[in-house]
Amino acid sequence: MSSVFSVGSDIATIVSVIVAVVAIVISIRAYYNAKKGQQFGIVDKFLSEIGQLDMEVANLHRMYKETKDIQLLGICLDQTLSKLFNKLDWISFLINKEEINNESLKKYVYPLIKGHYEKTYLQSASKAMRNDTEYENFKTLYEKIKDENSILRQI
Repeated sequence: MSSVFSVGSDIATIVSVIVAVVAIVISIRAYYNAKKGQQFGIVDKFLSEIGQLDMEVANLHRMYKETKDIQLLGICLDQTLSKLFNKLDWISFLINKEEINNESLKKYVYPLIKGHYEKTYLQSASKAMRNDTEYENFKTLYEKIKDENSILRQI
């Protein structure tokens, strides 16, 4: 009789271990799915904010040609560009620190970073904005993207 209880308790132990392992696997998978969803949410919000700031910059450039108060408009443009570059620096920080590590998201954002660096930052940013200590993450990510693109062209 004791051997029957022993076999029964062994089976119960095996079943409980299997259930625990399955629960751990499900928890890990749920964690990674939640993290992936969070990354998509961050990038979605970022793209929305960048779109708004791009429209503001375009409107300010258009108004620049029509206004008589160029000094005030220049201040507004600098403030809007500063917001834009801060957003680009923040998303670059998240990518550089691997907080956003989803490859499809990074490949989606890279052309935006590269385009804003080459077309907006280099052409429209004031000298004060382009100093060495400003937007370090943005500059670092741009260099990484540029280097990756040059490597891909060589292949």
